[in-house]
Amino acid sequence: DNEGVMEYFTKLGKKINDDLDRVGYNYCHGNFMAGNPEWCLPLGAWKELYSNWVNNSDPQSLLDVSIFFDFRPVYGETGLTKELREHINKITRDKATFYYHLSQTVSRFKPPVGIFGQIVGEHDSPDSNLVDIKKILMPVTGFARIYAIKMMVPETNTLERLESLRGTEGLPDAFLDETVQAYNMLMTSRLSQQAKQLMDGEDPLNTIDVNQLTDIEKSTLKKVLSLINELNIKLKSDFKGIL
Repeated sequence: DNEGVMEYFTKLGKKINDDLDRVGYNYCHGNFMAGNPEWCLPLGAWKELYSNWVNNSDPQSLLDVSIFFDFRPVYGETGLTKELREHINKITRDKATFYYHLSQTVSRFKPPVGIFGQIVGEHDSPDSNLVDIKKILMPVTGFARIYAIKMMVPETNTLERLESLRGTEGLPDAFLDETVQAYNMLMTSRLSQQAKQLMDGEDPLNTIDVNQLTDIEKSTLKKVLSLINELNIKLKSDFKGIL
């Protein structure tokens, strides 16, 4: 009874989406949610989707769906997700073009740094200099995702992925240590900013005002942005799309 099953799980997904929104996890603007029938599918359909993404997608298409490679079981029959992960490991093996396109979705992000090394953000007033921490985080999470898929690492949490990549040829521990530190710094800044906004009765945002940071914080942020540039350079070097 495929129709009845789809109706049940779509309703369940919508209820979960609504409940999460109610406690502070806002709806996804792109509607990449369980309550959307487009993403409420049986295992066979998911396998077809991933095969198409791996074999036929371009960077723009993968930009929209790359988060789907971060799936993990939460409740129910974990064998389904295990089988899907094994399918992905099989179809991505030696697919240089896929990794090239996936790396392009990450390296397209350019750190907001001017020619003289200053942090260049957006302005909502003459005294502000706003940068979006979520956008800065994306290259770090994307970097971990690509190498995790390449090395068939099952973890989907960014920090767990980076830890699992230790010992991988071409990824020195010191380089991974810096990437972990950068991720933690960005997440701490983001959460601290959002906690303050909530306490002030404001909506939590992903932007921080660089002009409100201390000199040490600004210097640390500059180093993080420099590291992100290194991540992009490494991606371009490792994934050139050569078959």
